[in-house]
Amino acid sequence: YQRRVHGAQNAGVFVTGPDSRDPFFTLPPLLDGTMVQSTCPSALTGVFFDSAVTLSSVLLYTHTTGSSVDVHVIRDRTDLGAIPGAAAPYFDYRHQPTMPVNFTLLPGDVVRTTCRYNTLKRMNWTFGGDASDHEQCTAFFVYYPAALPGTIYCQTITQANGQLVVPVGPNSTVSLPPTDLPPYTSMVSTAMAACVASACGCSGRDDDDGLPANPLGTSAAVDGPVPRYGVIIIGVLSFALGLLVASLAWGVAWWCRHRATGSRPIDTTRPTDTYAMPKVGP
Repeated sequence: YQRRVHGAQNAGVFVTGPDSRDPFFTLPPLLDGTMVQSTCPSALTGVFFDSAVTLSSVLLYTHTTGSSVDVHVIRDRTDLGAIPGAAAPYFDYRHQPTMPVNFTLLPGDVVRTTCRYNTLKRMNWTFGGDASDHEQCTAFFVYYPAALPGTIYCQTITQANGQLVVPVGPNSTVSLPPTDLPPYTSMVSTAMAACVASACGCSGRDDDDGLPANPLGTSAAVDGPVPRYGVIIIGVLSFALGLLVASLAWGVAWWCRHRATGSRPIDTTRPTDTYAMPKVGP
């Protein structure tokens, strides 16, 4: 027996953030504050939702190098700020609670998900993926009333030409050409892709319209130059340390052998050597 609840509404799940397969989801080593940003554009929220929906809770998710996560809503080119409850300025991978949210999302809103990472303890580049040593940046919202059956995924993949692609099924995607995007679309992601590919020094910058860099699409930006010289110096120091350890090991081995055979090593090529041929008789 289950009592009928008057006014109850079906809930759904709305997922935002960059797809882990995004080629621009790339984190350089030895940096604190590397940013990955993805935006669900108004062209898609207008398709997903035909009327206002209420976001009721959210789970913010990254892997071990994630340091902060927040989700902003841009409405009519105005950044409304982080959704209350959908901001974790001090993210902890070991403690990821589902937070209550009470926010009304309208069709045509832009939903931007931003994650920052700390890779100071990593010597290699980190890529997006499902493995524990890969990274993710995802916000799972519960909303009502349910607009579509199943989970709504708005996880963007930015292609090398700056085109925004959103997977909408197991084997299908929606491509949004630049002409279909709002006029404040920034192609910072293309520049960042070239920057990451060439390992040059680069940093994220704001656009002239005052909105954060690349409000649509996915980009990886670093707060400062890529530490290429630091990596080279660490490599040289590591080589020198290895050489020193090898030299010490050889010295210890020689000393042990010398001590075991007396004041000097045995010379088996000299039969008159008193150590190799001890004197016998009177």
